[in-house]
Amino acid sequence: MHDVADGLSATASALDVLSIDTENDLRSTFEWSYRALSDDAARLFRLASVHAGVTHPRAALASIAGFDLARTSATLAELVGANMFVAVAKGEFAVHDLLRIYAHELADGTDERTDALRRLVGHYVHMTRSAFLTFGRTPVVEVESSPPVPEAIASFESLDDAIRWFFTERKAVLDAFAVALSLGMDREAALIALDWRPMRQATDAPRAMLQEIAQATDAAVRCGDELLEAELRRDLAVNLGLSGRDAEAEQHFQRVLAAYRAWGDDAGESNTLRNLGYLAADPHERLSLTAQSVEAARRSGRGDILAISLVTHAGIVQMVGTTDELADLMAETDRAVVESGSEYLAPYVAVYRAIVHARRGEFEACLELVESTRGSADVMIQAHGAMATVIASAGTNRAEAAYEARERFDRLVRDHEEFLIEDHEVSGMRPWMDDALAEMERRLAS
Repeated sequence: MHDVADGLSATASALDVLSIDTENDLRSTFEWSYRALSDDAARLFRLASVHAGVTHPRAALASIAGFDLARTSATLAELVGANMFVAVAKGEFAVHDLLRIYAHELADGTDERTDALRRLVGHYVHMTRSAFLTFGRTPVVEVESSPPVPEAIASFESLDDAIRWFFTERKAVLDAFAVALSLGMDREAALIALDWRPMRQATDAPRAMLQEIAQATDAAVRCGDELLEAELRRDLAVNLGLSGRDAEAEQHFQRVLAAYRAWGDDAGESNTLRNLGYLAADPHERLSLTAQSVEAARRSGRGDILAISLVTHAGIVQMVGTTDELADLMAETDRAVVESGSEYLAPYVAVYRAIVHARRGEFEACLELVESTRGSADVMIQAHGAMATVIASAGTNRAEAAYEARERFDRLVRDHEEFLIEDHEVSGMRPWMDDALAEMERRLAS
């Protein structure tokens, strides 16, 4: 076993080490099964090796092979029957690591494999765009290509479905991005990075995204699309700021802001001011910048831009404004979210309205709104919900529920430290919870 372990660490292929002799050779064993496959099954088996996921979705395999879904299903059934694929869930298949190595060897260096990689990239360009559209946002630039297999591009019923899809296929999506760069498919790489933003912001910490976003920005520069470059540079600036690299972030922000103003792009200006406001250190500067973002959004005539700028402004007002100011702002924000169809922002509206009720002593109304956000995959929504629950439970002397919610908040911060530990809103939540718990303890003691 030591010899095997040493060999596995030194060789390029496990198939070489795990072969006992020429009569017990793994490649020869696999070849007997491979030769028995139909042409379709042999093709799908070879080309599945370009997909980097732990499991392979039927839709991705269809795009990789260039088969329609019915043909893909029939081919997968044959591969499962031959014990070369394993069905692990509905529409999800796995391949043993050694078989994956064998399949890679069969396809390696062929034009067929390069074509499959291009189709893989095309699949994830269109899948990330489909997921992005679920958030009710208007795309910055259009996808100019057609999907390899149009029926293989799924739509998503809810925001959480899109986030869960990305979480499940994250490895494959990031690999498709890297493949696009390696093949010189700069526009495709930039589009994937542009559209994964709302999902990746819910699953990855800012520092984890910096390298790919910088690469995507460079790719946009190479393909000469100034709008695509500006939007990716804005995303780069946001994540630099969230990673504590303020000076670099400021340089990118000012470059992007100047470009949007030169183009007369009020929506782009609003988004940039909104980002600057969220990241500013001084609370009153944050308030001024997000208010300017709202005004630019009004000029743009874009309901979706107005909705997100109002939500961001509300996050600052809840920290430095009065309860009445927050209540008035949330009434307008609620209308803007509904009218623009920006459903992904509805949980933020709910938790900010819950905070208004909590501050006014309307604790049951507060808890009802928090309950409506239960199950959200967004870490910030969970943190706001936990804070509002602490305040409302403490206000009604439900000590056990209040302490449990505070523990849930602390656990969120521990588990998602890179998301939350330096966040302005999160840091402002602690004193409110501490005050509510201290007041409850005084009442219970007396």
